[in-house]
Amino acid sequence: MAILVPITIIISLYISIRKNNQIITILFAYSVSTIVVVYPISDNVHFLIAGTITIITGIYLLKELYENKFKGILEKSIIIWIENFIKALIIILILIMVGVSIYRLINYIINFKEYKNLENFKYIPVSKELEEHIIKVDKYLEEQQNDVYIVDARAAIYMIPINRYNKNYDMFLKGNIGGKGSKGIIEDLQSKENIALLILKDKRSLNWQTPIDVIEYVQNKYEKIGEIEGFEIWK
Repeated sequence: MAILVPITIIISLYISIRKNNQIITILFAYSVSTIVVVYPISDNVHFLIAGTITIITGIYLLKELYENKFKGILEKSIIIWIENFIKALIIILILIMVGVSIYRLINYIINFKEYKNLENFKYIPVSKELEEHIIKVDKYLEEQQNDVYIVDARAAIYMIPINRYNKNYDMFLKGNIGGKGSKGIIEDLQSKENIALLILKDKRSLNWQTPIDVIEYVQNKYEKIGEIEGFEIWK
């Protein structure tokens, strides 16, 4: 898909210029305007969001190619078979999507409950294990006299229930930690006194956008004083 999407954009640009096809021109404009979502984070989720219109454009181009180039030279029986196959495929895909949606809705209704123990989490489905995990970490945070930061991409899920906001530390990902990036975070940590930092014990679970140089700085300059719920405590 990462190859087909840009090729489709190039082909649709060529056709919109050379053949003055209004529909393809419109699809090309939407494809280009949505593909920017893939920058600066090019992962599966961003790519699928960015490429959806382009994928639709590619399907439309295949339809045009079939009707203009192949339909006229194929036997009628083959044309009927192809069109029936496409119709059946579309129906099957729709049924699958509807089935998955109904299954997820029923599963949500069955497992839904009020999360009275997690403030600001109303109507958000959370597993019992995660709920207990958040409660234990938050209890530790509230018991501390000094400032405690969680230097991890998931920091916000612990701060939201206790109504805390730590700016760049609550979504600890490259691109979300200020104009100076990792250097700015390290400078900020150097300016603070009597603080504690929570870092994931299992480094394999770190988000791929985690500023690793900040983690390494903490491990070199701070002292590990304990652990809690999968986090190491550095002070």
